[in-house]
Amino acid sequence: MSGGSYDYLYVWTNDIQQLIARRHHLKAMAERLAGLPYARDAAIETERIAAALERLEIQVTARAEALDDVWKAVEWWDSGDWGEDAVKKALAEYRGDQPEEDR
Repeated sequence: MSGGSYDYLYVWTNDIQQLIARRHHLKAMAERLAGLPYARDAAIETERIAAALERLEIQVTARAEALDDVWKAVEWWDSGDWGEDAVKKALAEYRGDQPEEDR
């Protein structure tokens, strides 16, 4: 059988998004390495990478979700669909401020 059992995991070591997407392959690789009596150190480090990626994904997702409305307002403003007021309102909501028109 040719390669690819772990979706060519080694190819994606420099692409964090692809590693996150293949996190289940990292876990499978860690289990496989743990089964080899001479690869315990590599198994532990692979498990650490998988855990770090999971924490990173949770943190980034939460932060990005908090900025969704801001990013949308800027994108739509730059596209000519919305005005600057929409950006200011989205920023105020993001910051927990009162919008300018309510002050």
